[in-house]
Amino acid sequence: MAQRTLYFASIFIAYMIGIWTFTLVPKILIMGGLTGLLLILTFSGIISGIVALEIYEIKNRPYRIHEFMTKFVKTPSISIILLSFLFIVTSITAHYTGMSIESMVNTPIPGVGILVIFLGMLLLVLTRSRSLDIIVVSSVLTVVLIITGMLFLRNQAESIVNTQLSRSFISNVFTAVKSFNINISLLEVEYAFIISVLIFGLGMGFYYIIGGPLATLKVDVRKVIIVTILIQVIISFVAVATLAYSVGIAHQAFRDAFMKGKAKEALEVYREYFNPLWEEYRRSEGFNPKVAIESLYNIPNMLRDLKMKGSLGIIVSLMGSIFLAGFTTVLVLLEIGGQLIMDIFQVNRRTGITIVALLSSLFAGFAYLNPLRVILLSTVISIMPLIGFIEFYPVMKLRSSLISYVLGSILLIFGIADIVAILQFKNYYYELGVIVGLMLLIPLAFNKLLIKPTTKS
Repeated sequence: MAQRTLYFASIFIAYMIGIWTFTLVPKILIMGGLTGLLLILTFSGIISGIVALEIYEIKNRPYRIHEFMTKFVKTPSISIILLSFLFIVTSITAHYTGMSIESMVNTPIPGVGILVIFLGMLLLVLTRSRSLDIIVVSSVLTVVLIITGMLFLRNQAESIVNTQLSRSFISNVFTAVKSFNINISLLEVEYAFIISVLIFGLGMGFYYIIGGPLATLKVDVRKVIIVTILIQVIISFVAVATLAYSVGIAHQAFRDAFMKGKAKEALEVYREYFNPLWEEYRRSEGFNPKVAIESLYNIPNMLRDLKMKGSLGIIVSLMGSIFLAGFTTVLVLLEIGGQLIMDIFQVNRRTGITIVALLSSLFAGFAYLNPLRVILLSTVISIMPLIGFIEFYPVMKLRSSLISYVLGSILLIFGIADIVAILQFKNYYYELGVIVGLMLLIPLAFNKLLIKPTTKS
């Protein structure tokens, strides 16, 4: 039983440890300290309740996700919404995963997200029925290499960072994480909620789909979730440490170049790469998701431009960790998307995964263009809690219990607040992203139309 728990926890980890863990979670932990951690743990507990109820509900019925939505809840439109949203999440995850490859090879790769998706598709199609085993192996390998990468960066920082000022950047990050910040605004609470939802990946049917295998093998869902959250917390702090050491090394590289008489070049690199990263992570009045995510990818550019000795190992360690975290998530997204396509359109697994890969690749191609990337990112961040509520609606309808209504209400209220928070950025592209996200809900209006063919058959 313990082996089964760890097996499925590894699948959960593959799904949950992704781009957001390395880019947005450190922001909350640095900005809010222990208060930020407490907020994330609180919201994780709430979302875990939602996840557990979804899994238990599907475990009690021998149906796949679309059959479940159609026969029990009479809402086949929900499957369409989850699938449509999955295409966008897969595309933006694949793009940021691909950006780590660009950073490692120091070469722009047009449509790099498409490359990541097709690599994932090829791996899943070739492994056939062993895909879950591949995901588990990838998950374990990712956790091991992420921790190894952080330890390598720590050793590099100890040998390279030799000035008090550069060391202070590292110590400031750790001090911020260990502090208790009582001056948390409502917006920061909302941001912590958004990031918690992003970590769990609500709104794509993953927990309904994984419920079937969990039921077959009689695995304790609560143990799987608890183990997953514990590993997620550990990896979150590893991500913070990775960021801290990378920032310290980057500042040392800037200082070394400055002291060697390359003041002009060093200041240009500082303004272009280092300062935006540091300012974004330390300021407490809010955050710009795109800047928070993409500024981390500037560290390799800075190290190269400053011609720092040993920079290749640091770059591969940092970007390799991000790539592995993102790629395992892409594998899971392609697999669950393939399952959804299989259920909705009655095709085989290979066809399902291929369709998901092709449609996600279309959006990943759009993500390579900066304005369209902002729109897609805004769609994911602004609408995930609301689609998570729609995903949870069948549980509320079937259970009709106080706890399900309370959890659903929390998701709905914070989901609406999420949209309001994103609109406060007062950015045209973020606003368009919200509109695109709301358009994904259109199938709800045609729910009766989608039911008719099923009832006739």
